[in-house]
Amino acid sequence: MVESAFLYLEVENLSGGQYMALWDLLDQKGRKVPAGIYILRAKTDGVSRSVKLGLLN
Repeated sequence: MVESAFLYLEVENLSGGQYMALWDLLDQKGRKVPAGIYILRAKTDGVSRSVKLGLLN
């Protein structure tokens, strides 16, 4: 069975520039996520970008 996993990170009121977010590879219940393909989606005012991330264990 394939499960969907979502990670939500909300950040508000950032000025322009570059930022970095680190993921501890845990799901929202604190369990380590399995190897697979994950989608990172970043949204700002009117702009959305998605990137595929490959996780190998």
